[in-house]
Amino acid sequence: MNKRACLINKKCGLHLFFLLISLGMYFGSPMKYSQVYCVVLFLLFVSNAFLLYVQDRKNEPLGFNILFTISFFLVSYIYPVFIYPIMPNYSMFTYGGFSSDVITRATALVNVAYAVYSVGYTRNFLAVNLGERVTPVYLISTKQNDRIVTLEIVLFVLIVITGGLEFFSDTYSGEAEANASALFRFIYTFFLSFTLFCCLVDCTMKGFKNSIVICFIILLLLGTGTRTLPLCIMSVYLCYYSLRYHLSIQKVFVALFVAFVFLSLIGHWRGGEELPNTSDNELALFDYVRDFIICNRNLYAIYDHVNNESITYGISSLSYILAPIPFLQSFVSFLFGIPTYSMKSESLTSNWVLGEGNPLGMGTHIVGDIYLSFGFIGVLFLFYFLGKIVTSSRMKSRMGSQSAFIIYYILLSGAIFMCRGSFFYSLKNLIWVLLFWNICNYKYVQNQASHKFI
Repeated sequence: MNKRACLINKKCGLHLFFLLISLGMYFGSPMKYSQVYCVVLFLLFVSNAFLLYVQDRKNEPLGFNILFTISFFLVSYIYPVFIYPIMPNYSMFTYGGFSSDVITRATALVNVAYAVYSVGYTRNFLAVNLGERVTPVYLISTKQNDRIVTLEIVLFVLIVITGGLEFFSDTYSGEAEANASALFRFIYTFFLSFTLFCCLVDCTMKGFKNSIVICFIILLLLGTGTRTLPLCIMSVYLCYYSLRYHLSIQKVFVALFVAFVFLSLIGHWRGGEELPNTSDNELALFDYVRDFIICNRNLYAIYDHVNNESITYGISSLSYILAPIPFLQSFVSFLFGIPTYSMKSESLTSNWVLGEGNPLGMGTHIVGDIYLSFGFIGVLFLFYFLGKIVTSSRMKSRMGSQSAFIIYYILLSGAIFMCRGSFFYSLKNLIWVLLFWNICNYKYVQNQASHKFI
């Protein structure tokens, strides 16, 4: 291994220390709510996260870890530490569906998950020389790129024609019942992955053609109130260009703050709500991140359910695992008689509280999602794997690997939503973008098969 290119990080032992403490606090946690215990868990998380940030900040000013950690904090710690002692029935928590006795223990499980992630993240931690960063070789002609951009435009026009913009507007305004045609749902599923593919192609090419088209589409989508795809695309661009142009940490965090405020305003506007007034409510400031905070409810509901019933042995993750193959979810559901709502942890938790078919979604939590499907061992294994694959793909992408470049930036695009969704949130996009990439670059793929390197 080239010593100028990378250095082995020796600080994984500190994260093992955090993991041992987290495990001890989990198994020793009280089966009742304790604010003091939750505060200690929160401080342990902050210490672990800060250490990981310090170790990683020279590799890239902004990347998967920062986005993931911020989102993980929002969905895991604000409610048990700051809100529950003041307003237990805050927002969606009024629906209940769990015993408050599990709050402390579930928060301790979250600490274990993040500690395992940090161990995996630093296990074979490599520090890249800032002057030796590279992007993957992507052999694509201008004509081929024009076809990609044209197809992106055609897909968006089809979304408009099939009522996609009206669907998003109705969904987020709440003024009308939101109904979407099957054709729109299929096209939009394809469109999501293809837009991410177009974004990654843009990152590896000169010119602004792709950027202009993508930005125009993103602005139109934001106008309807949807933030999912815009936030995924913005995450990729912000992280990639902060690395490419060596932006300072200060500039990166200013950009993050501006993006956060802008998207928070979009969130309140799409629901027709007034901006929170801190003088009227001491918790009003938290309303800006309410969409994240309410995911805590689902963690507690899942933890309580598993303690009283059992895990689902992967069934509650089937929807995302099968999503890369169109219609496979419906086929498996029909073949084995599995209710479709039980194949997603978010729809399963909604069914427990609201009943089957209720349009109001309760969401889920990444730790709860894994715990429901695979139990405590699954949390340990999958969070370690997540940390491992993130750093491994990032380092290999810097060395010119195309597949690693795609893996890292697709994971990065879903880093924020992954914490309030399924662990397998990005799986479909990852497989489809890899497929698009190889189809458009098949000559290079064939050369890779016959040569060890180019």
